[in-house]
Amino acid sequence: PGAAWHVWPCPEPRDVAWRALETLAPVPVRARRAWAMRCALYAAFVFWASITGALAVGVQVLLDRLADLAGRSPLRLALMAVSGVIPVVVHNGLITAMAPVLRHLTERLGGRWARSHQDLSVQRWFSGFLRTVAFLVPLLSSSLSQALLA
Repeated sequence: PGAAWHVWPCPEPRDVAWRALETLAPVPVRARRAWAMRCALYAAFVFWASITGALAVGVQVLLDRLADLAGRSPLRLALMAVSGVIPVVVHNGLITAMAPVLRHLTERLGGRWARSHQDLSVQRWFSGFLRTVAFLVPLLSSSLSQALLA
């Protein structure tokens, strides 16, 4: 009485994450977990993006300072070349590392029992993460680094 039934097509058996289906919680518990997961992921996005932006800027500043200390030697030229590449590699590695974290959280807390739904959820979260990393944090980190180094 008063409970609504929700029906949708069942995925193919190879698409079912059987372990997730075995531990599927009731709907109210899944709703609370989804809300907690959203809050945790938004906080993780800002935290992770701040780390990646700050680390990339920090590595670049360090390599620029080392190049200044090297004077006119060939080491200066090498350090200047590396200072343009290393921050990008570090930044890319840290951004890429977020996808497995999202996959794990979606499998454990997402309440999705079809792999295609899990994949879609990870894709949406990673897209939001990239927007945070691509727009929000670079603006903040460049503003802060210019203010601190000026």
